[in-house]
Amino acid sequence: WKEGWVEFRDRKVARHVADLLNTHAVGGHRKYLYRDDVWNIKYLKGFEWHQLAEEQHREKKLQRAAYQEEQARLADQNERYVQNKMLDQEHRERKAAMAQKRQTLAAAQAAK
Repeated sequence: WKEGWVEFRDRKVARHVADLLNTHAVGGHRKYLYRDDVWNIKYLKGFEWHQLAEEQHREKKLQRAAYQEEQARLADQNERYVQNKMLDQEHRERKAAMAQKRQTLAAAQAAK
């Protein structure tokens, strides 16, 4: 479903349109995709247009904050992964160096 807003100049016209279209089929040509869908229209008493803009702004701000939080979490996760890979590589290099040193010592003792 899609959400939309309509602003009327006259409150009476807005109420009349809401009463007229609510729970009626969208209609149109029989091949029209939304022909059998039903209108769900409400008159919002006391609602002012600037409230809609404020709500949309607040929602966008929350989405942006959630996105930034997710990006920070992913960056931290990536940093930990890279750090662990580097530690693992250092560990493998030390292990290989120690094995090489043992081999060299064993060959030197065998040569004596």
